[in-house]
Amino acid sequence: MGSVILLRPQFGHESYGQFHVWQSLDDEWMIGHESASGGSWGAFERFPTREAAVVRALQLLPEYAPCRLGRIGEP
Repeated sequence: MGSVILLRPQFGHESYGQFHVWQSLDDEWMIGHESASGGSWGAFERFPTREAAVVRALQLLPEYAPCRLGRIGEP
């Protein structure tokens, strides 16, 4: 469904993953998941509105527990 990009781990990072919501270059809104270690990133879904993306990110939290909502981009 999405791609995972491996990054260099960031020591001292929180012990849970985070979902981030941001606006893409084509004006759609994306959900991305950052691992608890900060060492990987996965893109999930695209949405036409920021609100729809935030709602879906909140729905995903229990499935990826422990996880929290991270950064939410401005429209």
